[in-house]
Amino acid sequence: MTTKLSGTVAPQGSVLTNLDAGIIVEFSKENSTLFKANNTTSPSIKDIIKLGEQVLKLYKEGKWNKNWVIVTELVDAENATVIISNNSNSKIELKANANIDAPTFDIADAEFKFSTQFSKGLETKIISAEGLTPLFKVMGMKTRIFLPPIFKTKNVLAFDLVTPETAKNEYKDEIYFGYISGDERE
Repeated sequence: MTTKLSGTVAPQGSVLTNLDAGIIVEFSKENSTLFKANNTTSPSIKDIIKLGEQVLKLYKEGKWNKNWVIVTELVDAENATVIISNNSNSKIELKANANIDAPTFDIADAEFKFSTQFSKGLETKIISAEGLTPLFKVMGMKTRIFLPPIFKTKNVLAFDLVTPETAKNEYKDEIYFGYISGDERE
């Protein structure tokens, strides 16, 4: 990331002029991410243990779908920037459309009213957006059941074996309430 202040010489190959102030972000790897969030808060559910017990009870009673999840924590940001490259050699040049004070030049600050002057090879670009909830955590039912590789090749997940009835008996010690990652239920 290169910061270019107004009145300074623009880097070679930049579309920013010498009078422009801005930020140039270059990625050298595919799927690289720049993430900056300002003034964040993180509300969350306080009693996760009790929540988990209630979810497992509802499932055993046949009142809860095992694939449902609960958002247990959020990260709210006053301002945030998220840029994700989809190939190596990605680049974005942002021009600030407000007065720049060098010590406070911040890519996530909406005060600078950045506009994209040039962009290539980017999957996502959210620039100094206000009032975002860019991150969250989810929890749901999980299992400790291990399946041999043969089942994995037939697209059978260990979780497929759990039913409300087996959760009460055979697998009662094998299910629990835990954090879910993005690819866990695929």
